[in-house]
Amino acid sequence: MNATTTINASTLGATPTLDEIARELGALLGLYEAAYSRWLASADAQRAALRVGNGRGVEAAANDLRGVLEHIATLEPRRGALVNAAATALGLTGAGRPLTLRDVARALPSAEGGALAAHAARVRELAARAQEETASLAGATRTLLWHVEGLVRHAARQLSHAGTYTPRGVVEPGRTVLSSLDLRS
Repeated sequence: MNATTTINASTLGATPTLDEIARELGALLGLYEAAYSRWLASADAQRAALRVGNGRGVEAAANDLRGVLEHIATLEPRRGALVNAAATALGLTGAGRPLTLRDVARALPSAEGGALAAHAARVRELAARAQEETASLAGATRTLLWHVEGLVRHAARQLSHAGTYTPRGVVEPGRTVLSSLDLRS
């Protein structure tokens, strides 16, 4: 089984062997690890772009992250099929919670199971770091947007010679503005 093969009972015809499950698990963990590493790289790029106020850089990093998330979504059916096949082959139950790839790795009787469990733990740590970075960036982005909005409102108040802007920086109808224009000159 290679990295592009999917565990699927209809294509295998029978329950996959433990070696097939181990190979598929290793390949899938490698794909998740690469995706979460790319997610972290996108977060670093977005943070750097925010730091210097590079809107195009922020947009490029956000687009890259969107691609990463789409790729991770394509891995989910493969993960589900692997977990289902492993649950059947190994007699696993989630004990009231969904089975994880780490559960599958831990249940493999081969010596490879320990290495795969360690790999699954690394992937889980990467995923947690990526989510923390994204939450941190979301907060930083909101703060920056609020700051820019405040600057724009302040500039609008300072430039409003007619007094049509409220202290919040918005135009409120109802105020009378007297002005004239000399057409003879």
